[in-house]
Amino acid sequence: MRPVNLVAGNALRLLECGAEFFPALIAAFDSATVEIHLETYIFSDDQTGLSVKAALIRAAQRGVVVYVITDWIGTGRLQSIRLDRDLRVAGVHHRSFNPWFRRGLARTHRKLCVVDRDLAFIGGLNINDDMISAMMPTSCCPSRAGISPSKSLARWSG
Repeated sequence: MRPVNLVAGNALRLLECGAEFFPALIAAFDSATVEIHLETYIFSDDQTGLSVKAALIRAAQRGVVVYVITDWIGTGRLQSIRLDRDLRVAGVHHRSFNPWFRRGLARTHRKLCVVDRDLAFIGGLNINDDMISAMMPTSCCPSRAGISPSKSLARWSG
């Protein structure tokens, strides 16, 4: 195992289910001032998805630069098209990963978010109502630091 350089002032908090995760994520979007980078496998058109989408749109309308990558297969073709339309109209930069199977069956199963290079959400929650249950085993954690969005998150996949 490699040694890790720790930076003072960081914090880690475990969010054990969607009922804890989504309010924290939406609150982070609502307090964002510079940029949001979000990548997820599934972004559903249910109550959870609509709430997250509304928070992303509010952020973009305040002048926050918002980048979203969703998986074309995981999110679904029709939902990807609707989501892309709604987000782009509001000024959100959205891309679907691997539309029309341009890269074979490649998928992005990442579920991560970086807000203002200060707050990161990592773990296994898709953006849908299925993730609300307290019975869902999750390991989503926000952490504070001078975070730089990863190259894979920032990379646009046409």
